[in-house]
Amino acid sequence: MSWTARNKLGLGLSLRLSLWYGVLIAAVLLIVSGVTYLSMRRFIQEREVAYLKARATEYQHWLIQGGLPALQARFNDLQNQEKDGFFLRLIEPPNQLILHNNHIPKAMLTPEQIHQIPTSPQIFTRSQWTFYTLKINDRIILQAGKNSNEAALVLDQLEAIFLKIILPLIFATLIGGAVITYHTTRPLRDLNAAMQRILQDGALDTRVPLRPADPELGSLSALFNRLLEKNSRLMQLMRESIDNAAHDLRTPLTRLRNAAEAALSGRQTVEQLREGLADCLEESEYVLKMLAVTMDVAEAKTGSLPLAITAVNLHAVCARVIELYDIVAEEKNLRVTLAGAAQISVQADPVRLHQVIANLLDNAIKYSPADRDITLTVTRDTGHGILTVSDHGLGIAEQDLPRIWDRLFRADNSRSQRGLGLGLSLVQAIIQAHHGTISVASKLNAGSTFTLKIPLS
Repeated sequence: MSWTARNKLGLGLSLRLSLWYGVLIAAVLLIVSGVTYLSMRRFIQEREVAYLKARATEYQHWLIQGGLPALQARFNDLQNQEKDGFFLRLIEPPNQLILHNNHIPKAMLTPEQIHQIPTSPQIFTRSQWTFYTLKINDRIILQAGKNSNEAALVLDQLEAIFLKIILPLIFATLIGGAVITYHTTRPLRDLNAAMQRILQDGALDTRVPLRPADPELGSLSALFNRLLEKNSRLMQLMRESIDNAAHDLRTPLTRLRNAAEAALSGRQTVEQLREGLADCLEESEYVLKMLAVTMDVAEAKTGSLPLAITAVNLHAVCARVIELYDIVAEEKNLRVTLAGAAQISVQADPVRLHQVIANLLDNAIKYSPADRDITLTVTRDTGHGILTVSDHGLGIAEQDLPRIWDRLFRADNSRSQRGLGLGLSLVQAIIQAHHGTISVASKLNAGSTFTLKIPLS
């Protein structure tokens, strides 16, 4: 398999899936981190505002209860504790200073910034300070502020932590996604490799390795293997059919040619010419029948034989076949009887089922000596209708039993009767196409019993 094909199907797809996976995870991480960061920032800001309001309300309470001296005393007690982190100022419009925290360095809070603090009640943010203005009475306004450096440090540290976590996670996600997608797409690469080998080398025996750990793509590989097996079976059957047809057509075509040459020799009487034409017609019918049966066998074995499946009364079909062969059986003084249950219905194509039973009965009549019995028995078991065809004819040698289902095979004791050697092969193929089974028990010179099973309707 070429590197280009492998890259396009395997690495290219793996890379695209990895990138999509990484982008998706990165987006999710960024969104989660951003939401967390903004939520934390809002929470800190709300806490600072709440703290400012609480302190301002507390100062307002001291001022109302004890006047300015009590507020001054309390404020002096808290100055050493809060130091540079808290700003407090009492003013009387227009901007007349009553009390203020003078411990804050000008580098942290300049006079210009203090002058910009509004005198109307509100929350005001400037640089790293948050201010709250509270009107105590008609004359006095309280302005409180808190430095946000600590909150900013917390948020900066949180941001740094997010960056330290998110970037490695994104990188690990890309690596992990690449590994996962590479292994996930392995069945596709195996499938592509098998197709490349079949197209380049014609190796129809190539199969895709099955990977049970991946049921979805594994089922695709299994279906592809089934397709290859079916194609291989079709090719094998086609070659066998061609070989068998070429082999078996040689004899009838030679007889046909000899009959035609004899008729054209000019030394034949009218009666001899008629016989020659009759021989030609007989041989041509033989060839057509052999080709038709060969095609039926091939279609049945590949599962492409058209079947009109319906509920069929097995006993009734046997009765019609016996009636059809009644005259032939009488000529040999054979007694054909039908026994068993009369109301057994099976799932079958009535035409093909008739063909199967007719073939078995034809063989029983053909290979049975005169004045013998042939019995067809219809029974059932769990899920199947059963038909047995028993005779007391020539039987089949034990060494020939495994081969009687092969196409064109004919046992030594059956060569005295003209036939195609395709009948039992066709019977087995049709029964298997019905999801049934057929078996035989036979003893040489004692007779045979064929048993077929077909699913009940």
